[in-house]
Amino acid sequence: MTSAQDAYLGWTELEHADGCGKPSWVVDSRTEYHLYRPHHGGPGHRCPAEECEHGGRHSETTIRVVCRSCGTARLLVSEAEQLTRSTARDLVSGQPPREVAGLYLWPSSPVFYNRGPGPYEFLVSRTRVERLREEDVIGWIGRRHGPRGGDLYDAVAGPHPCGPYGSERLRWTRVETDLRSVAAAAEWIAARTPAADGDA
Repeated sequence: MTSAQDAYLGWTELEHADGCGKPSWVVDSRTEYHLYRPHHGGPGHRCPAEECEHGGRHSETTIRVVCRSCGTARLLVSEAEQLTRSTARDLVSGQPPREVAGLYLWPSSPVFYNRGPGPYEFLVSRTRVERLREEDVIGWIGRRHGPRGGDLYDAVAGPHPCGPYGSERLRWTRVETDLRSVAAAAEWIAARTPAADGDA
């Protein structure tokens, strides 16, 4: 998970039961190895992937999420031998957005391929929110290397489901390239974003 969209969008918060007095999750994991893979009289496991070595047996990791107050529980079972260890900084989760030009910039992971340290892209919102959602996003800023090796920034604004720019999840009506800084890109987005009701 590296992109800003992957970091912030599409996540669903686990819900507690109505009236839960002390909402809190206890999270545990367990991995079982060499479990038999039943095939109920059919052919055995014949995975074509060269890296697959488990044949008729596999490892299984279970994540258990429980609220001891309301009794809500979730189980996630996956064929995996171990969990990936990371930090909130690497996953971007929990990092506050940067305020630039009166907007809030939500960063991607700090390093991506060979683009150097620091986030290589930002989602942009007008307000600071607890959990960023698609409807909060008013723009995007991307960093890349210019022809002389310096950083250049591209920006998009004007969210629209049928816009000519963007990805499957987020589409845009306006784009600007070769901006010289994050601040310049944020200012460009701010200038092309109508004021929200209640703004001065």
